[in-house]
Amino acid sequence: MVTRFIFNNLIGPLQASLGALLAVFLALAAVRMVRNRRGFGAIWFLLAALIVLVTQVPLPMWFTSDNTPTAPGEFVIGVRQVLDALTTGGLRGLLLGVALGTIATAFRVLFFIDRPQSE
Repeated sequence: MVTRFIFNNLIGPLQASLGALLAVFLALAAVRMVRNRRGFGAIWFLLAALIVLVTQVPLPMWFTSDNTPTAPGEFVIGVRQVLDALTTGGLRGLLLGVALGTIATAFRVLFFIDRPQSE
């Protein structure tokens, strides 16, 4: 009961606000990048930032009285499934990168390849 209260009143709103801030900051950085350096990379970054911005918008669901989705509701469900699949793939890649980086750093420390900065 306490964990549900903490999640609903603290963690959930913080995640939503940080996700919205991320989308806005990405869009701002993309616009500045396009203004300062025009190129394929800047346009690609702007496109990615716009996709993140659009995916942060909550989409309404349309249901009939017997709880079956209408045509726009089915489209929203399909869009959410595609975005969830892409997000899951990106998250798995991120976690795999963190795990491999941690293992590489551990081996470097264990085999004395890197020494601490204090020595």
